[in-house]
Amino acid sequence: QAKKIFDCLRVPERTAKPRTNGLTMVEGDIKSAVVGMNWLHDLVAWGGDSIDLFKVNRHLMFQQPELVVAKLAFLKQHRIEPYLGGGITEIAVHQGCVERLWDQVMELGIQVMEVSTTHLSCTMAQKVDWVRKARQRGFTVFVEIGKKRIGAPGGPKARMPTSDVIE
Repeated sequence: QAKKIFDCLRVPERTAKPRTNGLTMVEGDIKSAVVGMNWLHDLVAWGGDSIDLFKVNRHLMFQQPELVVAKLAFLKQHRIEPYLGGGITEIAVHQGCVERLWDQVMELGIQVMEVSTTHLSCTMAQKVDWVRKARQRGFTVFVEIGKKRIGAPGGPKARMPTSDVIE
């Protein structure tokens, strides 16, 4: 095994892919959505063995389809699962085209998605329904609980205690 930098520090061993727990997700702002292939190559060289999921979002629609397909294939080649950020599903709900969006997402080979309510206000029952429908279509679903915009219209007035969001 190659010598590690700062080998005097104890670091827990990482489990091998595919992992079912201790998953590492790469998500971020627009920067991670519009990166080019060189950035992805650098990311994988830096930490590809530790990255399990990479968030893609609505900014994909502004890119050339060939580049999107190449990025997704590259991630999968390195056993990094692209997952759809929740905001794009919220847009599709608002525009009445969720089924078409999810068809196109599946055609791209994206099988993991996030369900969130960052932009839309909805009940817990509506959110559970979105999760149920996505799972019926074969998606693995991560759920964002609570609102990011504390104090915003439709959002919580303060941080939500866990007991308020777990049923």
